Amino acid sequence: MSIKQYNQSEINTYLKCGIQWDFRYMQKIKIPPRAALTVGSSVDAGVTRNLITKIQTGSDLSLSEVFDVYSTDFDIRAKETEWGEDNQGEQKDMGVKLVTVHHENLAPKINPETVQETFVIETDAGYNIGGTINLTTKDGMIVDTKTAKSKYSEDAVHVSNQPIMYDFAYEALRGKKAKGFRYDVLIKPTKTMGARVQQVEGVVSQESREFLFNSINNVHKAIK
Repeated sequence: MSIKQYNQSEINTYLKCGIQWDFRYMQKIKIPPRAALTVGSSVDAGVTRNLITKIQTGSDLSLSEVFDVYSTDFDIRAKETEWGEDNQGEQKDMGVKLVTVHHENLAPKINPETVQETFVIETDAGYNIGGTINLTTKDGMIVDTKTAKSKYSEDAVHVSNQPIMYDFAYEALRGKKAKGFRYDVLIKPTKTMGARVQQVEGVVSQESREFLFNSINNVHKAIK
């Protein structure tokens, strides 16, 4: 019998709505992505390729090279996207602006250690914890790049399961604590403001870890 493995997305889905969790994880019903998810995923593809190259060569890709990665990924995802009232061309242009603001304002300052680091950690509670850490830096920060319509709250690190789970995984994999967790938020342009960046940092507490694992234990029991 296989051991159940949880990631932060599944835990969040169950805590939000048990029926939604059932549709997605039990019945395997796939809902087409909306515009925001497609833009965010494609921006992440461009950012990720740049940072992987930086680990390999010590230098960032050119902006045009990152554009190429973003554009190719977007065109593939666009075919399965539910656009609704969103204009595909406008959404693609918005992603270009987000890629640009990351490349110009954040990428030059990032010294990556790992990019898209996957992990599976066994627990003694009858389940495993899995996931993919977006980015770690050589000075010990865990970083996740997000796209958003507006600024994150200043306590965002302390009110989300993702930083807690990745902080736990970082220490389990390395045998040492992370310096902290940071959201690199790429904020979408509006009619009055261009695309901009926000960085929100915090340190995960032991109390937050205990709260998370109590939540996972309760979810695990409920699912069983």
